[in-house]
Amino acid sequence: MQYLLRCQCGTDLHVTTSQAGDTVHCKACNSEVDVPRLRELKALPTVASEESTTLLDQPNAWRTWRGPTIALCAGALLVFGAYATWFSLQYLAVDRTHDTDFEIAYGNEAFDQYSPEELSLVWNNYEEVGIGQKQMPEYEKWQRYAEARKYLAIINGSIAGGFLLASLAIWISVRSANKKARKVE
Repeated sequence: MQYLLRCQCGTDLHVTTSQAGDTVHCKACNSEVDVPRLRELKALPTVASEESTTLLDQPNAWRTWRGPTIALCAGALLVFGAYATWFSLQYLAVDRTHDTDFEIAYGNEAFDQYSPEELSLVWNNYEEVGIGQKQMPEYEKWQRYAEARKYLAIINGSIAGGFLLASLAIWISVRSANKKARKVE
């Protein structure tokens, strides 16, 4: 922190706490000015730091293309992450334990409950009317729906991951740009 010390000629001198008790040279009148001790030095008015004003005057790396780009990446990350979560929850909600073997066992149990005469009547009915169009079983439809949701979740999660990596790359580039700007000073 710098303090303002006034010379006899009226020139303002900037001194720091490390100069307490020493003397400084006034360039305006070529005289030596005694710097007060630390306790008295703290009573002097402070000078606005030049570093803080120079940091404000410097171009900020976030104000260029990086700021809006990382904002867009963050927004896209949220959107695609939400879709990936939604599709994952839909995938998990479908019962995938019901398969062909289960369906055959269920059909066999149902036919075992019929007497031979009832089975003959059912067979004759199917023979006269017909079975109709072959249709996909309901469990198969649900399994295909679940698989489609799984793939959509993977795709959206991958896109969200890509936006996350892009955001991290931009953030790292801003940090390196700021470090280079500090080294130039």
